[in-house]
Amino acid sequence: PKEEEQMSSRAYYVQRYVEIADGETESQIIPFGDYRSGGYFIPDPFTGTTMHLQVSLDGENFFPLCNDSGPVAATIGPGSAFPFPSGAAGFPFLRLSAGSSQQALRSIGVATKS
Repeated sequence: PKEEEQMSSRAYYVQRYVEIADGETESQIIPFGDYRSGGYFIPDPFTGTTMHLQVSLDGENFFPLCNDSGPVAATIGPGSAFPFPSGAAGFPFLRLSAGSSQQALRSIGVATKS
């Protein structure tokens, strides 16, 4: 994924794009181990209205991030932005999982902060 790094006096930011391929639901892997928070930007157009966050300890085996109510899901819309849930901070790898197969290649903007 394409990355752009920025540093300020208070935090270290990385901006990147991850893709969901045409006909797929899952994004490329997002390295998250060095970061405490972040979020993602839904492109316009985008197929579907929900996004789940998957987490991994090894970058190969991914599982849905859950809370007391079950898997964490965001109701999304094209051209909108969402923070990663606070529970994601303990995992070194993340992946976005759309609720619907994409009708074309989608590039999703991701920002992470140390």
